[in-house]
Amino acid sequence: RQILEKNGIWDESRRFKTVVNRKIAIPVLTDSFNLKVLENILTENEIEVCKMELPPSKKTNVKNRTPASILKESLKELVIKSGKEWSKKLEEDLPTSWEKHGDLVLFHEGCFKSPVWTELDSEMWNVVASSLSCKRLAVKSVVNNNGFRTPQVRLVVGDDGWVEQVDNKLRFTYNITKCMYSIGNITEKLRLAKLNCSAETVVDLYAGIGYFTIPYLVHAGAEYVHACEWNPDAVEALKKNLKLNQVEERCTVYLGDNRKVCPVNVADRVNLGLIPSSENGWPVACSALKHDSGGFLHIHANVSSLNQLASKPKLHDVYVCCDSEKHEYIKLLSNDDSNKSFSDQNASKGDSYSRIIWNQWAESTAIKIRTMLCELYQKPWTTTIHHIEHIKSYAPHVDHLVLDLECRPLT
Repeated sequence: RQILEKNGIWDESRRFKTVVNRKIAIPVLTDSFNLKVLENILTENEIEVCKMELPPSKKTNVKNRTPASILKESLKELVIKSGKEWSKKLEEDLPTSWEKHGDLVLFHEGCFKSPVWTELDSEMWNVVASSLSCKRLAVKSVVNNNGFRTPQVRLVVGDDGWVEQVDNKLRFTYNITKCMYSIGNITEKLRLAKLNCSAETVVDLYAGIGYFTIPYLVHAGAEYVHACEWNPDAVEALKKNLKLNQVEERCTVYLGDNRKVCPVNVADRVNLGLIPSSENGWPVACSALKHDSGGFLHIHANVSSLNQLASKPKLHDVYVCCDSEKHEYIKLLSNDDSNKSFSDQNASKGDSYSRIIWNQWAESTAIKIRTMLCELYQKPWTTTIHHIEHIKSYAPHVDHLVLDLECRPLT
């Protein structure tokens, strides 16, 4: 190496490589190559001049070498080594992005479809793992629409699907082959973390692995949380996460349908973190609120802006019987009522047309919730829209929103 460097023909951008018959491939600069330089250390018949791809050295443009380029170079080398031809089609079949969960890399379905990868199988996957500096690999397809929203994930390297990650200083662990982890909800987790719930009891109706339960307990400082979840795999992860974050003593977990297991008359605040709609949980949330003081509902939904503006939803009259013998009734709610406190400023982000749609959805939801509360408790309630939070664009013309709705009984 010193002789090559001294004579200016050493290619420091490439590494040595062992080839067939224990020979060593030495990287040299072709423009400066002189065979006589090597005659001082080797006899001429031991030297073979050839052209081959050599791996880049660690010093070569480290900053410019992305994980994707390293993956491509390594797989290209494997394909050529196996006697197959590298092509543009194979290059286009490689992933350009992926999720990393600790030492596990998760690819989206749609890559590695070529029969070449099927033939190379485990050898190919091992090269992928080495290139991306991970120990486990998995591929996911669409979420299973089985009520649990179970991910369809298969491990291709490794046999343990449990991962752990830190999100806003909170620790979460879950089995990636059985549970969802929504990275897109991070803005809502950060927003909830700023709430002061120090004297509040919170009900989390769709708790999952604790996406919102844990922030309520750790950052918002909730006094107590009742977490409802019907997926046993998610409940297993939720209980682990409560322990990881040392808040298990301030939370009760209810396994089962929240319409059957959710406690009533306990909540100052109810979280309904289910999309595309949490409407089936609205009656449960109303029952969970403290009957004498009410509280806040945080209602998630996917709202489409494709449809034309609908007419304002109408209230039907709600009466309560005050004297059954005289058949006297008091009107609690009528179509003349509306959410006077509502304004366009309640909606975050979005263009003007989208905000109109979001506002209309919020007002419709507020009216429906108010009607439920009046019928449930047979006394008048108010619902006040405080805020509409835009979480993310879920699909073209479909937005994931959260409505902050204050619900209070009138004396």
